[in-house]
Amino acid sequence: MRKITWQYLLWYLGISTVLGISLVGCSHTPPRPVELDQARTAYGEARDNLQVASRAPVALREAEEALLRAEQTWDKEKDVREVQNLAAVARQRAEVARATAEQKQAEAELEELT
Repeated sequence: MRKITWQYLLWYLGISTVLGISLVGCSHTPPRPVELDQARTAYGEARDNLQVASRAPVALREAEEALLRAEQTWDKEKDVREVQNLAAVARQRAEVARATAEQKQAEAELEELT
């Protein structure tokens, strides 16, 4: 009887160890890309700028869509390289929205002078 109990105990410990190691290996997720936070910050600054919101709404919407695509890719796939690329696109589109607003502001000021 003692021999059977030790066998079961060793068998249980072996199975528990294998399961524990496999769970630790599967639970590793890469750290959230910094580029995603940078893109969110760039979009937030553009969105909060009244000039951008009023003078470049289409470009601002494109930046938002690119940011959402990057965030969804991170949530679903955790593909760091793909998210970095999508976040870079989102950040660039936020910059385009800001530049578009500045250009339209300059054009409006120029029209006032003429």
